[in-house]
Amino acid sequence: MSRASKTPGNLKEYSPWMSSFRAELLRDELEVPGQYDGRGKPMPEYHARIAGFDERVKVMASLRRPMRIVVRGHDEREYTFLVKGGEDLRQDQRICQLLQVMNGVLARDAACSQRGLQVTTYRVVPMTSRLGLIEWIESTCTLKELLLSSMSREEKVAYTSEFLVTFASEISNPGHLPNADSLSLLVSDPGAPASEYRDWLRRMSGRCDSGAYALMFKGAGRTETVTSFRKRESKVPADLLKRAFLKMSTGPEAFLALRNRFASSHALLCISHWILGIGDRHLDNLLVSLEAGGVIGIDFGHAFGSATQFLPVPELMPFRLTRQFITLMLPLKETGLVGSTMVCALRAFRSRPDLLTTAMDVFVKEPSFDWKDKWDPGGTAPSDELLLGHEKVPAFEHYITVARGSREHSIRAQEPGSGLSEEAQF
Repeated sequence: MSRASKTPGNLKEYSPWMSSFRAELLRDELEVPGQYDGRGKPMPEYHARIAGFDERVKVMASLRRPMRIVVRGHDEREYTFLVKGGEDLRQDQRICQLLQVMNGVLARDAACSQRGLQVTTYRVVPMTSRLGLIEWIESTCTLKELLLSSMSREEKVAYTSEFLVTFASEISNPGHLPNADSLSLLVSDPGAPASEYRDWLRRMSGRCDSGAYALMFKGAGRTETVTSFRKRESKVPADLLKRAFLKMSTGPEAFLALRNRFASSHALLCISHWILGIGDRHLDNLLVSLEAGGVIGIDFGHAFGSATQFLPVPELMPFRLTRQFITLMLPLKETGLVGSTMVCALRAFRSRPDLLTTAMDVFVKEPSFDWKDKWDPGGTAPSDELLLGHEKVPAFEHYITVARGSREHSIRAQEPGSGLSEEAQF
């Protein structure tokens, strides 16, 4: 797992007790966290125990400032965790447990088992309602980092909304390199996609904040919206993801293997997350394995449609299938491996709805700290979630139109609302 971080610090600065930890001085031994999975009888006599901690720690640059620590086990192995505060990690833990239940369903389905379909999960250990540990996944990076690493310097400048401009103090001799007296400023590029979007949003709504989104839905027409989007899309190369996988590959066979693993794991993740209503799937919440090419979902703070119901800008799309993914999967695009994986997984999950709903029952009977005051389990579809959370918003009817699609432009809207086969639903 690769995240932007500060320079490694010293453990003693954050926890003198952990820095000076000695297992022999304790009356009882401490186990390495995360060894109880609930899938069998616990056998603590075989569990790894804490022998010490690495002095090096890393503080991540994300909102909660989580910290990476390394626990040394008595079995001479190192166990890396992310210490995260400010969130109730019981929801992440339960979502991972639900995904493991889904893996059991996939393993018992002949078609999915033959394809080796399994969602990659990780250990989550809640310690309080606002603090917990998350297993650190090695040899991964976020999808955003992978795409940015494939850009040339010129492409990054065109993509980024700000760039550095240096003014030399010796204006009379502009041919010389700038000296120490030069002045550097960050200047907004009006042609960058982000800047163009803000300008378009301001033209459509007269504002440029979260409230502008609803006004834009009321004022912007479909043709104008699509044209504006395509213009911004054209400024980002369509083959960034393909470049990244070519760079990871040692040859054509390796590229095909990595691409197939990426496509099948992403398709399975899309179906699994769609069933669980997991939202907030931005580029920093998807990890890519740099060894196998698989996709791993992280950070399940929004689940069961809460991203549609509660966010001021509701999420209306079921999952991420953009131009980057389509270009990587040429020539079959989404109709090949992606489509067959989604159909197989959806058919397997439909065959055991009782198992999934029973596992989800814990969310209703014992809601996490973050859900107690706001969650309403009445929504069963995006339109229901929009009704619960945005009924009084002036653009509500426009939200519904986008969520359901129009018969003129959307294949989804041309199908009945229920009773579809797995193939038709895909």
